[in-house]
Amino acid sequence: MKRRQFLITSSAGVAGLLPLISRGEVKPCPPPSLSLAGGTSSSTSCVPPNPGTAPSWFLNMPEKTWVQASTNTLDSVKPPNLPEGATGHKAVCVAWTGGCVDPVRGELILAANGGHNDYYGNEVYAIQLKSESPKWVRLTDPSPASAITLQGSGAGNSQYAYTDGRPRAVHGWNRCVFAKGQVWYPGLTGMAAGNSGSSTATFAFSRDACDGRSLPIPSSQAPWSFKGLAMDPLSSGINLEAGPACYDKVDNQIWAFANTSYVDPDHHFWSVDGSSGAVKLYNRKVGNPSFGSQWAAVAHDLRVALVSEQNTSKVWVIDLKNPGNGMTPIDTGTANDIGAGVVYHQPSRAILLWNENGSSLRKLSIPSNPLGSGYSWSTVNAAGGNSVTPSVPDSDYRGTYSKFNIIEDMGNGQSALVLVTSTKGPVYVYKLPKGALA
Repeated sequence: MKRRQFLITSSAGVAGLLPLISRGEVKPCPPPSLSLAGGTSSSTSCVPPNPGTAPSWFLNMPEKTWVQASTNTLDSVKPPNLPEGATGHKAVCVAWTGGCVDPVRGELILAANGGHNDYYGNEVYAIQLKSESPKWVRLTDPSPASAITLQGSGAGNSQYAYTDGRPRAVHGWNRCVFAKGQVWYPGLTGMAAGNSGSSTATFAFSRDACDGRSLPIPSSQAPWSFKGLAMDPLSSGINLEAGPACYDKVDNQIWAFANTSYVDPDHHFWSVDGSSGAVKLYNRKVGNPSFGSQWAAVAHDLRVALVSEQNTSKVWVIDLKNPGNGMTPIDTGTANDIGAGVVYHQPSRAILLWNENGSSLRKLSIPSNPLGSGYSWSTVNAAGGNSVTPSVPDSDYRGTYSKFNIIEDMGNGQSALVLVTSTKGPVYVYKLPKGALA
């Protein structure tokens, strides 16, 4: 039996192997092994999985450890004829791109990732991590080269679509969210096929519409829909680029934030209905922060949304029961990470953060009064001494963003973190404890 390597978070980043188990011993099921061909290894003498519907490789993982869960790579399912772009297909992960998670399927989705001149393809990828052998699939083909037109800077508040009506590839940052069976971009900026401009165009991709169809779906049938513009005409002071978004599953509202403020004082942030796409605008009331390349998250049970301010230690909090009251700035005492991805972990009452360089897992604990002081940062301790952290293989990697995400229930009531950093590498899964993460 070959040794199986589990990955455990640690600031030291030291590789460790589970002890070699002799033939005939009872042993846990190993995680799926990465293969460019998409195959997996198997064992016929595994411990039966614990009760629940989660995959056996997840049930048998030690808590607070990482495992390489994917059985193939993004590059193995890329289109045969890549759309143009200076960085090519690796920009799906390398550029300032994000993703989202379908909580029911337990699926990480990367949709129309690229941006500026890095990559022009708007195809959609997904990997079901509740599977016994998780593998990437390409859900759709990209728009054809004939539909990819250059978009100059200063284009104004336009639809920002290719000529076939599908959205341009987008950096995405932390703006991509999943709501009601659809992938949402509530305001597209930093497009491929040209320089950046600003648009409040909202697009949605129906993941549900892909079920039962032969994959990949031809680009002409890719289930994208244009939901409209958040505001028109656009204020001359807009800067949407790189502002984040987050989803409130309680009220089915997507919350989106501009990079910097508008000249019009009523247009600082807005909500998008996760079913209809209806938009409502809100006033921040105080301050003039930049939210560019920052993160946003919803603490569903606490009924607050949080967004970090660039180059400061402030987090701005919205009372979701009274969003018309604006945003409350709170100093957390530690400078915010640019390019970080975050999730909310309810048992920990905390935001969990993976920074852009992939060096540590950190936690922002939320106080008893989320609109008051008492927020505190800490580093999550490793589960053991022999450990490594997920790697960032490309030197030109430009941020984690929402390619770091959470599956709140893997099938046994337990949550998992998911992270992808490269088109040629694995997808990492981290097993969260059922209780609070110390």
